[in-house]
Amino acid sequence: MADSPRPLRTPAPFKPSENLLIPENQTLSEIQRAITEYQQETSRVLVVDDGQSNRDLLCSMLRREGLIGEEAGSAAEALKKLEEKDYDLILLDLVMPGVTGYDLLLQLKESPRWQHLPILMISGDSEIESAIRCIEVGAEDYLQKPFNRVLLKARISACIDKKRLADEMKAQNDRYKSLLTRILPEAVVKRLDSGEQQIADRFESTSILFSDLVGFTKLSARLSPAVLIKTLDKVFSAFDAIAEEYGVEKIKTIGDAYMAAAGLPVSREDHADVLLQMGLAMITKLSELKEALGLPLEMRVGIHSGPVAAGIIGEKRFLYDVWGDTVNIAARLEANGQPGHVHLSEETKTALTRPKNYPLIATGGVHLKGKGFVGSYLTEP
Repeated sequence: MADSPRPLRTPAPFKPSENLLIPENQTLSEIQRAITEYQQETSRVLVVDDGQSNRDLLCSMLRREGLIGEEAGSAAEALKKLEEKDYDLILLDLVMPGVTGYDLLLQLKESPRWQHLPILMISGDSEIESAIRCIEVGAEDYLQKPFNRVLLKARISACIDKKRLADEMKAQNDRYKSLLTRILPEAVVKRLDSGEQQIADRFESTSILFSDLVGFTKLSARLSPAVLIKTLDKVFSAFDAIAEEYGVEKIKTIGDAYMAAAGLPVSREDHADVLLQMGLAMITKLSELKEALGLPLEMRVGIHSGPVAAGIIGEKRFLYDVWGDTVNIAARLEANGQPGHVHLSEETKTALTRPKNYPLIATGGVHLKGKGFVGSYLTEP
């Protein structure tokens, strides 16, 4: 003897006295909200059939199983309802006037929004071959008229379980991607998602920014750990917002230093301009935070432009990082700069697409360790 189909993993039919605990003296709006919350936890099924009697029968059977059954008498009405609400399953009649069930099935399976929505086809005795053709193009299964309640229950249960599992997997994948984009550039995440195993690139035209809080090491010795972390969090969170505003990639923080890059992982002609604008915005923001936090915060910023290598390193704690002489020079320009100014190289000045927008003061050159004497500029106060 065959095993009985397992029961639907859904709430029992809606009976307020049994399924909802509604205390006395509740307002109408509170009761409606409780009913809405209950319905949101219940699977919603759309019945698409041009026959009113079939729709009534199926919706009645669905309600007895604790499901929300809604109906549509045509493909156009079904599409309208799908635009308005989310459903867990569609029961779709194969033969309908105008746009047939098969045509609607193809349309839904070609849509990125609905292609993963499970669909059970409804067919008559003479339509089995057509129903099988529907399964071949994406339908989950089919139900034969007249409806067998036990079989209907089993197939709906299987489809809804599959839909919930798919939803959970998608939610987990979305959370994973969201976490990755907090760590890696979005363009890099897309490449990893497409199957690339190793991210390693060379960019010929980029700009690198370093900033450092002047005297913060000594200041931190006088601050409690809680105040120290709170201060850095406020400062770096503000810098992160500026980086996002200008479309700049934050690379990392190192102690009280902040590193960013433009022109990677997606090339852009104005890489020098946006980093200079970001550096100026960072200095302005730090002045505001200095007043708000009541701390003597000052900052140097250095920028250099040129080629770099970029890629992902690490396995468990991975990082998108950049390497090359351009990085080293940017760091040394910062170290040899002045508080409250952006210190940029001759190469960065040359790379500016709108140099007249930025009043610059020639330093007469600075001596950088390992590089010798190089030309550089400071932004005006």
